[in-house]
Amino acid sequence: MKNNKIFSGIIKALFVMLILLVWQENSCSQTTWTGAVDDKWQDAGNWGSGLPAAGVSAFINNNDAVVLDSGVASTQSLLVSGSSMLTVSNGVILSANRSSVGGGPLSTDSFLTINGTGSLVTISFPSSALLIGKGSTAIDTTGTVTVENGGELRLLNGLTGYVSLGGDNAINPTTGVSTGKLIINGTAGSRGVMQFRQTRTSDDFGIIEFDGGILRAAGNESDFFQVDAPGTLTVTLKSGGGFIDTNGFDIGIDESITGTGALTKQGLGTLTLSGTSSYLGGTTVQAGTLSLAHNNAVGSGAITTTGASIIDYATGVTIANPIVLNSNGTQVQVNTGSATQSGVISETGGARALEKIGAGALVLSGNNTYSGGTTLSQGTLVVGNNNALGSGALTIGNNTTLSTTSPRRITNDILLNGNFNIFPGGTVFNSTAFELDGNMDLGGGNRVITNTMNFNATESGQVSI
Repeated sequence: MKNNKIFSGIIKALFVMLILLVWQENSCSQTTWTGAVDDKWQDAGNWGSGLPAAGVSAFINNNDAVVLDSGVASTQSLLVSGSSMLTVSNGVILSANRSSVGGGPLSTDSFLTINGTGSLVTISFPSSALLIGKGSTAIDTTGTVTVENGGELRLLNGLTGYVSLGGDNAINPTTGVSTGKLIINGTAGSRGVMQFRQTRTSDDFGIIEFDGGILRAAGNESDFFQVDAPGTLTVTLKSGGGFIDTNGFDIGIDESITGTGALTKQGLGTLTLSGTSSYLGGTTVQAGTLSLAHNNAVGSGAITTTGASIIDYATGVTIANPIVLNSNGTQVQVNTGSATQSGVISETGGARALEKIGAGALVLSGNNTYSGGTTLSQGTLVVGNNNALGSGALTIGNNTTLSTTSPRRITNDILLNGNFNIFPGGTVFNSTAFELDGNMDLGGGNRVITNTMNFNATESGQVSI
């Protein structure tokens, strides 16, 4: 969040402690890249004090280009700085405890690239922290970490597995601009993956750029992309789009998301978007819950559901984005208060159904065209257009409410699975305010319908009004 938070000072203090630990540890047991033989990490002749190992930290800090492309490697801490580049490829696994890219006393533009299926960098005990672009010089500094073509970065400690983007390292504060950059690339069947608990930007600049890659949550986090003033974070979807896998956790993003690409929500759990976003490529919900906490939470494209999923609306929002149903498992939810879906709801791939859940009220005001039917299972469904319910039947659950914003006439057939309320809204409160012209099936039982309505319909069973 772009404000001075109460915990900002605590977070910065933790950064200081972490970096002190890194430098103290490195000064005790470290090996520095010399490149005396070739560009291969695995060749001990390229290191001043032999190969890095579980208890030996690795320094790559003098305009070096290092390739790790065979075997399995480990290091206590990894420091890539001084205009250097480390590429992990060919299915190699590199394990480290703490890592920094574009940081330390020789900070300039530096890079870590994880490329290819099976290629993996893990950062674990005790802090599971990755510092990117943590500058300490008077010149501009950028640290960049890229995963692509099936490569993967994992921060293994779900409680503290965070990525720091940009800012001073606080031991030797910089007068230059420090930038930490994450690039997550890939294509279908070969997507780069980053998994962590949170990113933190407290000074200067952070950049997160998607072009076909997956960002996977490692824990519940209401502020997944944390920003403290004066830090700035830019999140961009390029043409290949971006995938956010909530992985069974609940995460929130209140930063703006921009770009020409699409956003795809994967995995169980909830992704809450509360920023003003402008990305153009649309949004796909494959699983779990997408919670919309701002009128412009999902840019300007359509929301498409392709699996059993929930679109959740925060109180008071109006969503103008169209919804395309490509699944029979789509639910729309308002838990408290009321919200409005004004964008048209359509379907693809055959007749698709929609279910309203949650105790709150959802207004459907679009000229909707889906044909698989509507189920009112919980709360209130407000008919804001004569075609709000598409062309399929309306199934009404027990102790629910069907309402309207003004005089409406709907022709959908209705199946009653319990007693329910009719509450015409607007300024007309009489029996002609809400006209139900479809056939009504009472589901084999006696039903109590509370309030007034005009039954211009064919009813079977006993109705009490």
